[in-house]
Parts: sequence; structure tokens; C-alpha cells
Amino acid sequence: MIKIEIKNRFTGNILFEYSNDNATIKDAVIKALKSGADLYGANLRGANLYGADLYGANLYGADLYGANLRGANLYGANLRGANLYGANLRGANLRGADLRGADLYGADLYGAKIKKAIVFSGLYQYIVIPYVTDEDICRVKMGCHDRTVTEWDADFWNNNREFPNDGSEKSQLRLMAYNTAKEWFKIVTNKTK
Repeated sequence: MIKIEIKNRFTGNILFEYSNDNATIKDAVIKALKSGADLYGANLRGANLYGADLYGANLYGADLYGANLRGANLYGANLRGANLYGANLRGANLRGADLRGADLYGADLYGAKIKKAIVFSGLYQYIVIPYVTDEDICRVKMGCHDRTVTEWDADFWNNNREFPNDGSEKSQLRLMAYNTAKEWFKIVTNKTK
């Protein structure tokens, strides 16, 4: 029998216990969420949560340093203040996730290692994550699209079904969100490409 304890990273208190013959941290986290456990400040450093359904999870302040969140469903998850340093977020669903104050340094978004990043929410219907890779490439993740500034500039209106270039409020908010990301790059890097 394998016993897994999920502890609070700040106090060391046990937030959730899970036992099973083949228990994994992923199983423990999913069981904790299904049981309604509050994982505020959970120590999930290095956890393999590949493809886990973490929809709406409260992981406020959680330590996810180096965690594998590739393909995980983080839709609506509270990751505010979470340590995502070096986490693999490739293909993760971050729609509606609260990433304010999250440490994304070194996180993997589509294969890029992040040097600097910021998360904007509320600018339009999806979160906007402008980030600078270790290779000094400026990229912007808006909704499910993650592209370089050059790629965005060449084909910004790439989603005619959802955001046609028709001057509507929805489309103008998307454009404003992208321009906000570009302004952030000007401040932190003195470059826009």
C-alpha cells in the first residue's frame, strides 16, 4: 500500500492523504479535488500531473516548481501566486485560470523556456500571457494561440469565426489586449519583435 500526503508548503500541515496499491501524486491530487479538499499552498513540487483534469482547482500559492502540467486541464484553476518556475505547461488549458502573481520563470509554454512573463486577465475574454524566452524571443499566448510578435503582426486576425476584423467590441478588445502585451515588451525589453 502506497500512502501519499499532500502538505501545505508554508505550514507543513497535511491537506490530503491518499492510499492505494498503485498510488501516484496525480491520483492523489485528483481524489483531493473530487473530495472538495482545499489545496491552497499545496507542495506539488516536481509532481507529474501530465494530462490531469484540474478544472477549477484552488491551487493558490501552490508550489508547482518543475511540475509536469503538460496537457493538464487548468480551466478556471486558481493559480494565483503559484510557483510555476520550470513547470511544463505545454498544451495545458489555461483558459480562465487566475495566474496573477504566478512565477512562470523557466516554465515551458510550447517548448519555450521563459525568462520573463506576465499574465493579463480581464482585457478580453481570454487570458493574455506575453513572455520573453531564454533566446530573447517575444511571444504572446492569447487564448489557444501562442505565437511570436512577428507572427501575430503578420496575421493578427487569424480567427475570423470568433474574432472577425469587423470593429465589434469583442474584436477591438482582443486588439487592445494584444497591444497591451506589446507595450509590456517595450517596457521590459526595449524591443517588440
